[in-house]
Amino acid sequence: MIQNDYSPKYNQSHALLIGINDYQNSTPLEYAKNDAVELAQVLVDKFKFPAKNVKLLLDSDATQENIRRNFLEYADGTHQDDRLIFFFAGHGLTRTGSRGETGFLVPYDGNPDNISTLIRWQE
Repeated sequence: MIQNDYSPKYNQSHALLIGINDYQNSTPLEYAKNDAVELAQVLVDKFKFPAKNVKLLLDSDATQENIRRNFLEYADGTHQDDRLIFFFAGHGLTRTGSRGETGFLVPYDGNPDNISTLIRWQE
């Protein structure tokens, strides 16, 4: 029998939701911001996430630095039985290199011509 160290119920529920319509260096989108806002409402109303645990980063707040900082805050601020949803609505980019394809999220201040300004999917 395999012993599970995790509780069958979540201790706390958290969400980091990102929606970017307007970009510094990329073409605008029409519905990404709305998707993140609507998902936040569904998580609070239907799935009973505490509103204080649902973070929204929209448009100019969704910089590379802010996305990383907010995500990494969960490393010390959550318990093993917590639930965390990460949602990104915005541009993505795939580059092919010597090791194959690598996917990237494009933050508000990301430049598709400079991969150091993007966020690798693996992160």
